[in-house]
Formats: sequence, C-alpha cells, structure tokens
Amino acid sequence: MRPRKDCTPHEADTWWRIETPHFVLRTNQSLEQARQTARLLEVYRMAMWAPWKQDGEPPIRADTVVLRSREHWAELYDPRTPGFVQWAHTEVVIRMAADFGRLSDSSLLAHELTHFLSLFVLRNQPRWLAEGLARFMETATLHDGDRRVELGELPHDERVRMLTQGVLPLEELWAWDTHPPSREDLGRYYMSAWAWVHYLHNAHRASFAAFQQRLASGIAPAQAWREVFGQTPMTVAALKDYLEYARYSVYVLNLPQPPAPLSEGTLSAAEVHLLRARLRMSSPGVPPAQQARLEAATRDVREALRHTPDSAEALALALRLLPAEAPERLTRARELAARAPEHPEAVLAVADTLGLAPEHLREREALLRRAARQSPGDASLQLALARTYLAMERPANAQAPALRALKLAPWSVEVLTTNAAVHSTLGHCEAALAAQHAAIGTLSERVAQEVRNQLLDTLAEYERKCAAGAVKAGGTPRGHGA
Repeated sequence: MRPRKDCTPHEADTWWRIETPHFVLRTNQSLEQARQTARLLEVYRMAMWAPWKQDGEPPIRADTVVLRSREHWAELYDPRTPGFVQWAHTEVVIRMAADFGRLSDSSLLAHELTHFLSLFVLRNQPRWLAEGLARFMETATLHDGDRRVELGELPHDERVRMLTQGVLPLEELWAWDTHPPSREDLGRYYMSAWAWVHYLHNAHRASFAAFQQRLASGIAPAQAWREVFGQTPMTVAALKDYLEYARYSVYVLNLPQPPAPLSEGTLSAAEVHLLRARLRMSSPGVPPAQQARLEAATRDVREALRHTPDSAEALALALRLLPAEAPERLTRARELAARAPEHPEAVLAVADTLGLAPEHLREREALLRRAARQSPGDASLQLALARTYLAMERPANAQAPALRALKLAPWSVEVLTTNAAVHSTLGHCEAALAAQHAAIGTLSERVAQEVRNQLLDTLAEYERKCAAGAVKAGGTPRGHGA
C-alpha cells in the first residue's frame, strides 16, 4: 500500500486483518507481531473460559483493534489508558495498544473477557459478584509457553491494602446494583468485591459453586443466595481473619494449543479509512473534541468512497454521519435500502433513519424482517426487528427476535430492556423483572445517572404492574432481585 502525500505516517502503515474463531483482529503491527497478538487473544480467551467448564462457545467474535504503539493510540484515545473492552450495543469491542508484540495490559483483557464470557453462564449477576469474579480472573499468569495458566493469586500488597483500608460488608455490596457508589468510593467497592469472591471461593467453595449454579439456572440473585447460604453469617471479621492468614489455593489449568487463524490479509486503502472513521466515531470525548473527531471521520468516509464509490459499508457510515435534520437524509436512506437490502449495516443505518415514527413502521418492519432472515446471527438486526414489533403493538411477534438477540448478546442493556418490555407487555411478570434487573446490573459507573434512573423507574413500573396483577388474581406479590 503506497502512502499518499496527504497521509500521516499512521495512515500509511500496512494494516493486517486476522480472523480467528473468536476474534476479528485489525492491527498496524508487523505481520509477525499481529500473529502473536491473535494467538495471545485466543490463549486468554481459553484461560478465562476454562474455569466455567461449559460445553459450546459464546456465539460471537470480538471486534478487536490493536494499535502498535502508544503514539498511535494517542491519536484516537486517551493516552493515559492502554486500552478498553466494551460491550457496545450488541458487539464486543476490544481496543488496545501493543508493546513488542504482547498486549500492553493483559490484566485488563482478562478482566473484561471474564465479564463478557461469564454472562453466557451467569446471566443475572449481582454487581459485586461480576466485579469480584473479574478481579479474581485478572490475576491470570501464563507459563510454559502459554500452555499453562495460574488463576486466583492474591498478592501480598493487595492483602495489605484490603486489611489497611478495610473491606465493605457484603450487605453494602448487594446494594451496588441500584445505588452505585461515588467515584471516590468506587475503588473500595472493587477491592471489597475481589476480597469477598476470593474468600467465598476458598472458604465456602461448595456453597459458592451452588450459588453460581442457581444463578445459571435463572434464579434471582437474592433468592439464590438465601437458598444456598440461608442464615450463614458472612462477617467482615471472618473475612479479615482469612486475609490475615492467607490460606487459599490457586487454579492451575493446562491449556491446549490455541486455534490457528482462519484467514489473514491486508486492509485496502478504503478499508483503512473506514476503520479510522469507525474508531473516531466511537471514541469518547467532550463536545469540542467529539465534533473534531466526527469531522475527521467524515473526511475518512469521503476518502473511502473515493476508492470504492459503491461500498455499502461506506455509504452506511456516510448516512450515519449526516446531521439528523439534513433534508436529504431520508431520500439517501431509501436509495441505500434499494441498493443493499440485505447488507446488515446498511439496513440498520436505514432503519435508524426511518426511526419508530408510525408512518414509517411498515417500511421499517419489511426491511428488517428480510435482513434478519438472511442474517439470523446478527443481534443488532434481531433487536431492531423486536423493537419495531413493539412499536407496532405486536409483542407476540417481537418475542422471537428479542430472544434470539438475547442468546447472541446477553450483556447488552438494550437487548435486556427490550426483552423486559416484551415480557411485561405479554404479562410475563417474573421474566420481565428478571430481565430489567439484569439490565440494571450490567450498567457501568460511567453511565449517566439519568439513564440509570430511567431503568429504575421502568423496573418500579413493572413491579407495580405485577403486584396489581397478582392482587387481582388473588395471589401474593413476590419480591425480586437483590
């Protein structure tokens, strides 16, 4: 790929795309380093999945971009962080900087992969358990040429910090889902969750496993805890004794050879521009910086269209970058729908442009139904179709695509709340409450309080509706969640 005169050195790099069974990696590392990174991603996935002892695999591949240096990283993201893993809508997105062919922060990768993978097993996790398990698993260390992994170490300095700062009572951690801590207290919550999970795993191993088995079967967290632990006291004093004497075991797991790549190749000039546009569009920032990124993304999309004028992907991104009030937006959306009626990204861009206005619902439903039938493994299409049926007041039709989206993306707040709405509309109270609780439990501390309050208000509405239905039927309302 020859650099043009107006390219930065970063843009002039050769970019590699390597697909493995569980990752789609795009990187500007050298080919040798790219192969090492792809292998390491698969090794960590195996290490994080092995303790669950589950048959089968999560039905999704993570969209992964690894930039070869912190300098390149700083062009797009906060230079103070080495990377992040997000469950973006219905995708798993990994963005990281690299260091000499190894991922620069493998503990971050282990932590976030644990969050992602555990949701395919424990779909309704209380927040303290989710974060405690992730901190427990991020201690993974690889040995013997990445063929053996050790998990569950509790470093001496961390134990000292836990004892010095003091861990929170488990009762306070149970409230994490609905009453998130302040930024000042957040570190202590993460530390305490790790301490409690470490303690329960080692001092109450059989009961802790039984608790997780009940969560896996769909039982609400508070009920699952009562069924297993009953009146067993969980005191800070007992946890402190455990931390002082540090008697625990470490997982040692042998790993098979990671799977070989399915394909590898270079990105074209158009594909590099589209990738950069996507990275800019998804990069967080304050409004002035965000506006500058969107303007740069628009230039990248124009360059991509200069190379490939008929690219459905580029046309879809161009449509998304148009201002919402642009008068030509609807016309261009319909032109794109006619040109690429089965291209998932194009269809979703058109559906978003049509929105949920009553006059566009039939057009939107026909478009999405065709695309969802052609791409049954696309969670975003299934979700958009379910939402369309809800807007059309056809919840029975919404149920199947909503459940398909849930199987594909159980971490997604949008998918969980849509399933809750479908169940509530159909009168499935238990399922609606469980899905809404799970959605609230997946929110991060970065989510605006307004969004959290909206989900809590909807939960309260579902609870009132269920209570009224139970009283009308002569039953007794029951509580849910933690």
